[in-house]
Amino acid sequence: MNVAETLVTGENRRITVRFSGTPAPEVEWKRDGESVRGVQIESSATSSSIQINSCDMKKHSGTYTISLRNSAGHASTELTIKVQGMCNTLADISWQRSLSSIDASLKFKR
Repeated sequence: MNVAETLVTGENRRITVRFSGTPAPEVEWKRDGESVRGVQIESSATSSSIQINSCDMKKHSGTYTISLRNSAGHASTELTIKVQGMCNTLADISWQRSLSSIDASLKFKR
C-alpha cells in the first residue's frame, strides 16, 4: 500500500493505523530505529495514532515503523515522512510482513 500526504510546515496532523488481532497486539512506534520523540502516541486494542504538532523538518522527518506483536506473531509497516522546507511532507506506507490474525490499515485524519 502506498500513501502520499502533504503537510505544510507548522501544521498539525494525526496519523491513525487501525488493526485487529486475537489476542489484541502490543504496539510499538519507532523513528529511524529509535524511540519516537516529538509526537504524541495513543493506542487502543484496535488502533494506534501519532499526533504531529507543528510539523518540523528536523523533528519529524524520517522513517516511522509501527510494529504489532501478539502470540500469533508479528507484523510491521513503515511510514516515511519527508518535510521539505516550508511545504510538503510525503508519507509512503507499505507492509513488510503481515499475519492472518493481524490486519492493519492506515488512515490520515485532518
